[in-house]
Amino acid sequence: MPVVADVQGPQVCLLNSCLVFPEIYVGVPAQSTVKIFNQGRLPASFSWEELTSTHPAIYSATVSPSSGLLGPNEEADMCVTLTLHTLDELNDIPLCCRVEDMKDPLVLNVKAKAQGLHVTYSLPVEQESFKGAASSSPQELLLDFGSEVVLQSTVQRTLILTNHTGISAPFSVQAAYFSGCPLPKVSVSKNSTVSVMQRMARFAEQAVKRAEADTRLLILSDGKGAAFIAQPSSGILGPFQQISIDVTAYSNMWGEYSDQLVCTVGDLNPNEIPMKINIKGCPLYFQMAGPRHNRQTEGPALRFGTHVSGGDTISRCLRINNPSPFDIRLDWETYNREEDSSKLVDLVLLYGDPFPLKDIDGNDIVDSSLDIPESGSSSQDWDKIPSTSESSLSVSQRSPSTRNKNYFIEKRQSFSIDA
Repeated sequence: MPVVADVQGPQVCLLNSCLVFPEIYVGVPAQSTVKIFNQGRLPASFSWEELTSTHPAIYSATVSPSSGLLGPNEEADMCVTLTLHTLDELNDIPLCCRVEDMKDPLVLNVKAKAQGLHVTYSLPVEQESFKGAASSSPQELLLDFGSEVVLQSTVQRTLILTNHTGISAPFSVQAAYFSGCPLPKVSVSKNSTVSVMQRMARFAEQAVKRAEADTRLLILSDGKGAAFIAQPSSGILGPFQQISIDVTAYSNMWGEYSDQLVCTVGDLNPNEIPMKINIKGCPLYFQMAGPRHNRQTEGPALRFGTHVSGGDTISRCLRINNPSPFDIRLDWETYNREEDSSKLVDLVLLYGDPFPLKDIDGNDIVDSSLDIPESGSSSQDWDKIPSTSESSLSVSQRSPSTRNKNYFIEKRQSFSIDA
């Protein structure tokens, strides 16, 4: 009796033997699915082999679930996770699946080309008047802080960093030269005296102003005259994230400053964005009046009061403070408040009595302690004239009378004041 038998084995196949990753980024795991199908009537046990790459530092791939059992005519989805560490295109990444009682394994060919980190720099809408309001090239941008910035005031500009990829990368932003001194991290306890004072209404405003002044003084303590501070200066730029960087300019000396804002994101080459600012004003101030940021050209009013003619010399002392890190030359110059006036108003010293004293007989009383120079003399002995500093004295005769002569002395000074 003849016997015929049809022995069947497991018959498993991949519905798609080629898997393409259309969007994948360097160092970021990407996932895709592939379907596996059991064509036979017997259950089939499968297991995915570990990827034996000759270049494990270039890519890595895993399949989940890595093993399992397929029933007759059953279909299952396999999740493939691929990570690339190169920008080169890869077309031959083999993934093998072994099926029990099948002679040949199932081979899945993976193709992918990773994209690198791509970051663009732009300016906000309110700064579109500046060159390069939105550009991927940092050299086309310009952070212009203005040409009429008042000394010791703060000006802020904003730079926007946009990540167009799914790669998370650290970033840092800092000025190349005028970076200022780093601020120390000070932790204040909630129960400290400073915190209690700041919570009080009448001390809140003074505490804020004092803290801002101390911060500005510390930032400019490097003695460069200006500083550009970025906040935040470092952090993590997440996938497809946009971060606004506030760059604040501080100054304590006039001048035109230009610098480069160095932006470093991930392993990209550092980008330099030009910055410029023109500071105007004078850091000097009279101590009796104090700093006047909005009225720097106004000095204090010296009041000499009312005195009897022929009395003692009245002197007033002024102290000038220089908070800047540089020496500043001072030139005292005479000017007239009234147009076309020939009267000296800067510093005029009058020697000689317009109305000399007389004795009981009507004769003039001559004071021998002060000798009046003759008209036209070029050099005289002025040791008896009180003076607080060395100066050049020029004598001019004005309105000679029949009884005496009045002499006006103009005094100019040129010196430097150290901070």
